Amino acid sequence: MPFSDLSPASQKFLKKHFKSGGLFRSGTSQVEKDDMADTLIAFQTERARLAQRIQAIPPFVDGGVLTSDIQRVTDMVEKDKKNFNAAQATKILGALDLKITNTSDTWIAKQKAEAKTALDISKTYHGVALKLPTHEARFLTIDSDAGKTPPDYAAIKASRDFIVNGRADLKVISDNYKSDYDAVTKMIKDDCTDRLPSITDPVVSEERSAILTKIALAKQKLEEHSAWLAARLSSTIYHEITGAVKIIQQKNDYAVVKQTAMAEFKKLTTALNPGADAEYPLINADIELAAEEEARRDYYNATLIMKSMPDRIKTLLNLCNAYEEFEAALIPANTAIDQLKKHHLAEYVQADIRAIEAFRDACINQASELKYGAATSRLEMVPQRCTDAVTEAEKAAPFAALLKDAPKGDLSKLLKDVQSSHKALVDHKRAAQIDEPIKTLANSIETAETAIKNGDESNARAALSRAADTATFAYRLAQNVDQIYSRADALDERVSGLEATHEQAGYIKDRLAAVTKLAEDARKAALADDETALAHLIDGETKVEIARKLADAEDAFRIRLTDTQKAATELAKTNYPDKAKTEPKINEHLTKAQEHSAKFDQIKANGSLSAADALLAVAKLATLADTNGDLSEADIRALIALPDGQRQLDAMVASLPDNASQKVMSTLLSVRFNMDVKLFTSKATRTEDGSGAKTGPALDAPVPNLKAYYEMLASVPETNTKLNPSLARFDRIEDESGSYYEPSNGAVVMACFNDFNLDGNALGDPDQLDAIDDECKPVPDTEVPNPTYGKWTTLHEIGHAVDDRKGFMRSKGAGAEFGGWREHGGDTSQISVEVADEFDFDAHFVERKMAGGNPDLPPPPDGVTQGEWETRRDNFLDWLGAVRTTTDIWDSATNSNARHMSKTGRMIHEAYPNHWVSYDLSARRKGITGYQFRAPGEWFSELYAAYHTKKLKPSHPAQTWLSKL
Repeated sequence: MPFSDLSPASQKFLKKHFKSGGLFRSGTSQVEKDDMADTLIAFQTERARLAQRIQAIPPFVDGGVLTSDIQRVTDMVEKDKKNFNAAQATKILGALDLKITNTSDTWIAKQKAEAKTALDISKTYHGVALKLPTHEARFLTIDSDAGKTPPDYAAIKASRDFIVNGRADLKVISDNYKSDYDAVTKMIKDDCTDRLPSITDPVVSEERSAILTKIALAKQKLEEHSAWLAARLSSTIYHEITGAVKIIQQKNDYAVVKQTAMAEFKKLTTALNPGADAEYPLINADIELAAEEEARRDYYNATLIMKSMPDRIKTLLNLCNAYEEFEAALIPANTAIDQLKKHHLAEYVQADIRAIEAFRDACINQASELKYGAATSRLEMVPQRCTDAVTEAEKAAPFAALLKDAPKGDLSKLLKDVQSSHKALVDHKRAAQIDEPIKTLANSIETAETAIKNGDESNARAALSRAADTATFAYRLAQNVDQIYSRADALDERVSGLEATHEQAGYIKDRLAAVTKLAEDARKAALADDETALAHLIDGETKVEIARKLADAEDAFRIRLTDTQKAATELAKTNYPDKAKTEPKINEHLTKAQEHSAKFDQIKANGSLSAADALLAVAKLATLADTNGDLSEADIRALIALPDGQRQLDAMVASLPDNASQKVMSTLLSVRFNMDVKLFTSKATRTEDGSGAKTGPALDAPVPNLKAYYEMLASVPETNTKLNPSLARFDRIEDESGSYYEPSNGAVVMACFNDFNLDGNALGDPDQLDAIDDECKPVPDTEVPNPTYGKWTTLHEIGHAVDDRKGFMRSKGAGAEFGGWREHGGDTSQISVEVADEFDFDAHFVERKMAGGNPDLPPPPDGVTQGEWETRRDNFLDWLGAVRTTTDIWDSATNSNARHMSKTGRMIHEAYPNHWVSYDLSARRKGITGYQFRAPGEWFSELYAAYHTKKLKPSHPAQTWLSKL
């Protein structure tokens, strides 16, 4: 810059240096002056720039040190009258520039480090998670404020102070929260996390995934200072883990049963042959059905199917093995018969062949009746019988040779052979039965002898040919007669043996006479060379065996009849309950038993005896019941084991007075329904003994209506009661006011003082359900009376046990057909967003308030006035108060319609304390009671009770699946 262009002040400043320092000598060039000016201007420019930078740095950053530094540099130039230090000062300013940068960076780094340290410490505090995001956000602004030109030192300091100073506040919050935090942390650990190893099985992978999510959520809520919500979540998780463990246990129990069954099934498929043709398809269908039940995780039903499988398969395996043995025996039998029939002398043993073939066919018929063992044993006799027949056929060789030689043989030899044949026939043991052919043969021999003497070869040969034919016929007839007579004689011997030795020979007298006649008919047919002879014998042999079995059965029946008559006589001496009606029935059954026996109907005869035995057993039990005696569980089981015995037991219970003793009814309930029945004086003293059972002081006061509960249990399928492991207990408590179901130990808990016959709740009440579809309206009371309180309640609680066993609502409840239910438990986070959206309000506030907390009202969002914000809060709180469990909102159609979520069509309410549920409001159109819409389990149980009290219309859509439970 030219010297002349400097400001007057700068020119004056330089001139002073010229004078004092002699810098401008005479002759100083303009260039030198201009250089001097440039040096000054460079200094002034750099100093001004740095002064501006220093001015931007507040005193709290460097405390004025930088200002002092620039002042000293200025003084170097402006106050040194001897030297012009501008160039040197400019260099110093360069170092100062770096110092300014370092000072700024160092201060910012320090602020950030202190904030980071405080933030890291704050993150170790518990219950401050909701406040930490603000601290973290402020920490992030340090970098953004530091990146500004110049940095926003005040903002950086404010952020640092907020974080550092706020740490103490967070520490106070954390310290005050520590007790709650530690307690809930332990709860989450003990009830949730530590139990996770118990649900690692893949079968509950979905449940485990959901549980892990909820555990993480519980921990999150705990860190957010929501100990109450975390605790409720923990409780929900505990029950969900318990449910998952139950599924695993059911699966493991089933796996053992399945493994045993499938091992046997594999053997069956390997050994499969026509012996299993009838049963195998049924076995296979049940295996497939069990697989379907397993896929649905209904392990109980699958177990019921597979448990009986080994015994069923064992029977089939035995049949398959027996069939193979039968098939193996049939081959040599058929071969022997074929060889016998091809024998050159077979025509002489045709009777034997027919008998052997009939024997073989009888074996095949036995096999067709699955009697393979007996058939095989008999078939093994066929080859030997064929061998014996061949031996017998060989005896006919002379007769065959005679017949062959008769036309052309030597007359003298032929005559001798014919005479020999005649002697053999005369000596035959059946000669008397073939007297006519023998006489005819003798006449032919005499004619031949005369013709030979007379040299009449033609007549001699003709006579000898007739003799050969007669001899052959006579021999065959003799053999056939011998075959038939021998079997007929054996048949007669069997008849004689039965007549002489069997106690019940008189019982089968006519049948034995018929057998004797068949034997005689067979002999006559044999003499007439009639092939029906064998059929008569086979018929007789069948009938004598039937007669023997009838005699045996009658003998057993008579022994049993004597015992029953004796018991009836002894019972008649006592005055047992309902004797006037029961005694005639017993005598009637005894009479009918003998009538059936006289008609040879042993099945009905023994059935009538069983009916009499059941009445006798019932009378014995009724006597003990009437006198409050000690009923024998063995006697009850023995009665149940009798045909129709269980129905008889139920009828006996129906005849007992309503106030039958608790001791009697407890025993009957326990045995009949395979459950543990307990009666307690107080709910408070009814405690768990560690195994899931309940113990406590027993009720010693009279208990009404145990009989009515018995009758209700008997009215539903046994798979729902007796065979249901989820219904293992029946507890009644004197001071209990209602009924409920305890899934943990499979107990139906009923109140003692409620009268079973009180009027039941109204079904289809318009105050509860104001718009029921026509097909879902309950059957009118004029057609089916409204069930009593006790009947409905008992069936309702049984329904809970069925639902628990099948996991029905757990697996299907979310479906539209089943109400679209969701169980949220204590996890209000799942529904708070939906509720907040309904009221256009803060989800965080909604979540904590629904969970029982008392959160502060957050500031309104942009564009919403404080008044409007508070109105929204009040609207939400009004809704919340209306859907708490204490309001029974499910029983009110008006309130349910008014309080559902208008944006989603769902109803959200607190079903039980701290247990939230939701469902499709439209499902109420298919409801039966308002209470049905309290919770998923109640929805199922109310429909179950409606179905079994016949209050559910046939058109109701639930009929289909209820009928299959």
